[in-house]
Amino acid sequence: MLKRKVGIITGVFCSALLLTGCGKSAKDEFIQGIGNQNAQESGVWDFSMSISDMKFSQEDSAQTNPMIGMLITQIKDASLSGKIQVDAKKEKAFNLEMKLKAMGMDVPISLVGSLDNEGKEPKLYLATDMMEYIVAVADSMTDGAIDSSQLDTEKLKGKYIDLLAMNEESTKEWQDTIKEYQESEKERKQSAKEYKEFLEGLDKDTFEKKGDTITHTFTKKELQKLIKITTETSEKGKEQDPFEKIKDVSAKVSVNTKENKTNMLINVKPQQDKNVDMGLESLSSKISITQKAKKATISMPKKENILSEQEVEKIFSDSTSMTGLSTEDTTVAINQ
Repeated sequence: MLKRKVGIITGVFCSALLLTGCGKSAKDEFIQGIGNQNAQESGVWDFSMSISDMKFSQEDSAQTNPMIGMLITQIKDASLSGKIQVDAKKEKAFNLEMKLKAMGMDVPISLVGSLDNEGKEPKLYLATDMMEYIVAVADSMTDGAIDSSQLDTEKLKGKYIDLLAMNEESTKEWQDTIKEYQESEKERKQSAKEYKEFLEGLDKDTFEKKGDTITHTFTKKELQKLIKITTETSEKGKEQDPFEKIKDVSAKVSVNTKENKTNMLINVKPQQDKNVDMGLESLSSKISITQKAKKATISMPKKENILSEQEVEKIFSDSTSMTGLSTEDTTVAINQ
């Protein structure tokens, strides 16, 4: 639940950063710098996300249980980094290349597709390179019921699966997500307008400039206003207050106008009485986004490199000890 709330806050900021502005005050430079980084319809961005700190109450079992302590260490060591390319002029195409560092592994994740809604069918492909890591994790958790050493990973390298042509349930989920995005353009434009008005209404003295970097720390009250803007412009109506179980939250956002870089430090303190099971006192996460001076170069996988669900299952079944894992299992892991 806490992970979802941090994700909501992060998502609000990624949307709020799509703004424009001009002027000489630190506040106006802050808005303008962010707008300049996101003004291009076609662009390349590097990004990274990580947990910088986690604190637990002294009486919590995490302090005494070795297994829980090990899990906490793994979470703190986890990170996500990569590159995203976007070309809104070319079928609203995108390419996401990233690495998830977790459990002692660097898992490559590659997603490419297009969200065009002007007469063409959307496309969404996932590189199969990551499957060997999913199998390795399944191997470690099933006491040998699944033998990852039997998987012929060479047959998966450089290949893709069509996420819109998997099992019926998974396909519908992806199609609904894409349709929701396509139909929300009007809402996003309205939100962007209100975000800009909100930022322009902030106290200019809360913006600090050092060299080429301008910083503002958003308070819980300010974040609640941003969330309210999101829910009020959504046709789905108001959602549950994402801060209901959060005692305090802040987001320190720093914009480097010279390097086209935005850094965010998000601090969350859950309500202790509603989080007794975890004993989590605070969580800090870092997010960094840098626009690169490059043009997006996006291409869809060739037909011969797209594997069907049946072909993937055959690769698994051809390995004598892989019958315990199916394509549906990997799809579930991807969706989660």
